[in-house]
Amino acid sequence: GKIAGAALVLVALAALWRFTPLAEYLTADRIREWARVMRETPWAPYAMVLAYTPAALVLFPRPLLTLLIVVAFGPWLGIAYSVLGITIAAMVTYTIGRQLPRRKVREIGGDAAEALGKGARRHGVIAVVAFNLLPVPPFAVQNMIAGAMRIKVWEYALGSVLSLIPGIIATAVF
Repeated sequence: GKIAGAALVLVALAALWRFTPLAEYLTADRIREWARVMRETPWAPYAMVLAYTPAALVLFPRPLLTLLIVVAFGPWLGIAYSVLGITIAAMVTYTIGRQLPRRKVREIGGDAAEALGKGARRHGVIAVVAFNLLPVPPFAVQNMIAGAMRIKVWEYALGSVLSLIPGIIATAVF
């Protein structure tokens, strides 16, 4: 039922995008205009850094937000703002996971989530980097699993930052 519901939501969003004026909002010209406005707005960097958290919670594609930030602010500031925003989002969703009982994560993620949590607790930052580089569950779900599995905060923060850098640099180069 949950899978069918999720599939129905995805089909509805795709149909909205395809058959309504929503498709007109994401054009190259419009993105360049948004980037220009962001460069000229003093509070835009703060808003963009903070935008990663709600984006993670609604499973919005992180690379699109990163691309917009890099286009607006250039590669160096774009990378810095993206790393900061994604790290904040990771820690917020990690904290949400810390509030969950471990048994709930076991119910949702099964034995695999439990095994990942044990491996991360045992191998620390290296396991967190490897876990984050695997594109298996969505970003927010990964962070919540890590929090629920009680991975040390500093290890998760450092591992998250280290695992983010290659993808953000690739986006900036793109």
